[in-house]
Amino acid sequence: MKDLKFKLPSKSQKRLKFMLFGLPGVGKTTAAIQFPRPALIDTERGAENDQYVDILRNAGGGVISTTSFDEVVQQVRALASMPHEYKTVIIDPITVLYDGLADMWEKRVGNSFSAHRAAAKRDFNRLNALLSTLDMNVVFTSHAKNEWLNGEMTGRMVYDGPKGVDYFLDLLIEVRRDGEKRTATIFKSRIESLKVDEEFEFSYDAIADRYGREILERGVQPIEFATSEQVEELDSLLTRHTDGKALVGKLLKRAKCEEFADFTSEQIGKAIEWLRNQ
Repeated sequence: MKDLKFKLPSKSQKRLKFMLFGLPGVGKTTAAIQFPRPALIDTERGAENDQYVDILRNAGGGVISTTSFDEVVQQVRALASMPHEYKTVIIDPITVLYDGLADMWEKRVGNSFSAHRAAAKRDFNRLNALLSTLDMNVVFTSHAKNEWLNGEMTGRMVYDGPKGVDYFLDLLIEVRRDGEKRTATIFKSRIESLKVDEEFEFSYDAIADRYGREILERGVQPIEFATSEQVEELDSLLTRHTDGKALVGKLLKRAKCEEFADFTSEQIGKAIEWLRNQ
């Protein structure tokens, strides 16, 4: 009989991963780039406006404008693995990125039974997995759309992006604008100090005071990803294994990755060692 592996849980100091959604003009981008040392991935070229440029410069932030999903993944991998001063990565908004991905897949597989949406969601899952392991704060912004239930509008707004993307997030916030005031309503939360249905005037300080400023502002620890040689060796070992195809899914699920290339060096090293000993 194998030994039990249960142990007392410990509280983690994990980075904040959350989404801001709302109607145009409520200030989602302005709210997002208040966070420490922002690395902004701008999918609408909205950050070219002077007010955003000034905020980013003053915050020691940077920006890249792109709608290429592959480039976004590449930049997230670089932020995860290279030394830098950024502390927050922002994708603004995910709506444009996801719609572009779905359009690309529609040209390849058509839209029967929403095949293009399913394919786009699978790709987006890889990005979510990378962002989950990234030692940075993560902010998604999203357009808003009407919520429909049983063919009727509920009167509420929801985010406009890949279904289920909020599963890996700690916090989902609707932002509204009333004159100069920006109000936040919490729709989903895994954080005890930020409760569902709570409303407050949105600011970075309001989040930092509740979540922990020292967590949001600490330095970033790079991740060492698997090398191409390690991926090739793992593929080779799995090919020779009698149960190789089934093991692929198990290894990816255990590592919470969509591709072996996104394994850390430690994760893939353990997988290779285990397969060598079989």
